[in-house]
Amino acid sequence: MYALCPLFILLLPALAQAAEAVTPETVVATINGRKFTAADLDRILLGAPPALRENLRQNRKLFVDNYALVSTLAAAAEKEGLPERSPYREQLAWMRAQVLMQAAISDRYQKFRQGTSEAEAEVRLKEWLNQINREAAVTVENEQALVNLEKTPEAEVVAVVRGRRLTAGELLALLRGASPQIQQNLRANPRQFLVELARMNALVGYAEKEGLPERSPYREQLDWVRSDLLSQAILNDFNLRNPVSAEEEKQYYESHRDDFTEARVRVIYLSFAADPKAKSADGRKYRSEEEARALMESLRKQIQDGADFTDLVKKHSEDADSRAKDGELGVIRRKDQVPDHIKEAIFALKPGQVSEVVRQPNGFYLFRVEEIRTKTLDEVRDEVNREAQSAKFQGWFDGIRKSVAVTYENEGYFRPAETR
Repeated sequence: MYALCPLFILLLPALAQAAEAVTPETVVATINGRKFTAADLDRILLGAPPALRENLRQNRKLFVDNYALVSTLAAAAEKEGLPERSPYREQLAWMRAQVLMQAAISDRYQKFRQGTSEAEAEVRLKEWLNQINREAAVTVENEQALVNLEKTPEAEVVAVVRGRRLTAGELLALLRGASPQIQQNLRANPRQFLVELARMNALVGYAEKEGLPERSPYREQLDWVRSDLLSQAILNDFNLRNPVSAEEEKQYYESHRDDFTEARVRVIYLSFAADPKAKSADGRKYRSEEEARALMESLRKQIQDGADFTDLVKKHSEDADSRAKDGELGVIRRKDQVPDHIKEAIFALKPGQVSEVVRQPNGFYLFRVEEIRTKTLDEVRDEVNREAQSAKFQGWFDGIRKSVAVTYENEGYFRPAETR
């Protein structure tokens, strides 16, 4: 057997790196059974907004995981027919128009840029956009109807945009896909909104004539916004398609009865200072932790021996709010955001009993339970419905996540950028 020469040994790491070199055709991941090459993932990334795209490039595994989940959700939305349902149909149409409008401007600028300076290209682009605005030919047929579309008969023509008669119903459908800000703009300045609509339609027409929806990166941008919108749509639509039944409410309530158990509590509170030399603003020395505990233990024994809880509250408790109400702290529920050891101390008691001394970082508490009861289903039905619906959604969503299968085929492709 030949011995490896020192030079060859030194070259081994470089050779290993060369062997791991990733080409565009290298399969780097398998998502739900489909093989993805480095070129496939780079193409998908073209659709992301620039800032997000750079972040995703820095963490490619996170990108693949998110893409796998979003594409799975989007496929579920397609299967449910959400792209053909309002308002998702209108939202998709509006988002497509927004992408193509920007694509048209970008494409036209690139054409103006050929053989000219940036400044000249920008001047020519501005002139082109101004020409589109001049050709925006908008006529408002009924301005009052424009700002009260919901009360206007759907068939009534409210405007003419680039020669097309626009009814109240058509404009309402269009607005269902727009953001609240755009809808507000219509109400504030109908004519300007229609001019911008005409401009958008003209730019979309240009983009389609030039075949931009089939060209990179615009094709990928359209795919990206469609998948993103549909993944959100299927999440938003779940509760509408899967409302909690009365039987499911009952089952949830029975299995979570403790969550709806509450205790009406009174309290005595004594503070202490970690610094034995600490003093109040009026010069009064604070108790040490040991002194506060000793006093609280003494108060607890007095109560057990028959002392009146209210009298001790008024004489010793340092919580001004509860002291003013004879120690009433209010109602504590098992699922409240209260430290567990406090809830354990309270719910271990029966009505009339007083807890052990409970330490918190700022002082000691003594709790007395006045009443413990579990609310009936009728009393908490709305809350049960919300929580049962949330649990139902979470179960479905967890199932979706578990159904997503991702395998990283080439670790070199997924290494952090600084180590690649």
